[in-house]
Amino acid sequence: MSQRELFLRLIQVSLWNQHSHFGPLDNVRYRALMQMADQQAVRGLVSNSILDETNAVILERDNALETLRFDHENKQLNSKIDAGLSALVDLLDFHQIRFVVVKGQTIECLYPIRHLRIGGDIDFYVMPEDFERAKTLLQQEWNVKYDEGDANKHLEFIHNHVIFEMHYLLLHFASNRVQKEFDTIVKCTKIVRRKMNGISVPVLAPEFEILYTFLHLYHHFLEVGIGIRHLCDMAVLCHYHFSNGLDKHLLKSHLDKLGFTKAFSAFGAVCIQTLRLQENEFPIPVDANDYRFVEPIMAEIFLRGNMGVYFRKYAVRSGFAYFCESLYSKIHLYRLFYSLAPKETRALIWREIPTKILRALKL
Repeated sequence: MSQRELFLRLIQVSLWNQHSHFGPLDNVRYRALMQMADQQAVRGLVSNSILDETNAVILERDNALETLRFDHENKQLNSKIDAGLSALVDLLDFHQIRFVVVKGQTIECLYPIRHLRIGGDIDFYVMPEDFERAKTLLQQEWNVKYDEGDANKHLEFIHNHVIFEMHYLLLHFASNRVQKEFDTIVKCTKIVRRKMNGISVPVLAPEFEILYTFLHLYHHFLEVGIGIRHLCDMAVLCHYHFSNGLDKHLLKSHLDKLGFTKAFSAFGAVCIQTLRLQENEFPIPVDANDYRFVEPIMAEIFLRGNMGVYFRKYAVRSGFAYFCESLYSKIHLYRLFYSLAPKETRALIWREIPTKILRALKL
């Protein structure tokens, strides 16, 4: 079994709560696996498979201790983020502020074992009519200081060592027509509640939760890069909603209107072939043409790593050299995957690229 095959198998075993027989892992192979796991933001999944005694993984003593230590620290991190989420829900619910929590812990709780997913920040979207009230409330109650973050989408703040992103726009599209359609979908979507750690958290309706999670994934895939963790989130959501009710026709309608059906199917093929998601659990049919994109997509994911940080030569995301590197990368990806979402990609080419060139020339 090659290194990549072993890596993916370790992920699959944790993702679907399966068991396998792996045998001894020497120090060289263990180090290579952990490096790959860090680059793809799935160390929690890989460590869980290694620590599960039924998988018969044999490690050198220092490596075993390192894996146990990471597992413990990851559980502590997720517990801290869970506490932050609980405090946020209690505060906003009490003051009757309408909001919805997206990604992160709302997906983490759907994994077969809690804390397999490495924790990050807490993203939540506040309805436009309540945004300013929520902003003032959090300043008064938590004494937070806001960072503009992404000027197009959200404000950032830290409370009790947990990072929060308060969104006033869930996604920004280059195409005005796509943006208008997406904003209409946002206004019409229902909000449901999901039980997590004894609290009821407002989340997106199943169809829109899958749609948003995918669109967020695809945006980052083209712009900076994604890790396999993003694929795992998508696969886990499809698996969960397949068993708990999903309006597939409504999801397909949203994808068609936005022009992302082909892209969604291609990444579905990736989840099925790479992560072993059951084909019948993916919300729309996947055909041979979709599977043609599996290898090119996975090549980019392994090359760039989570958020593209392992591909970039320039650590600081500014300066002329960084903009040139970023521009070259984007043009490469737009060309390679143009057919998956042509409407949005055309807008990126004609609107975003000239803007970035002008910005680079001013540096």
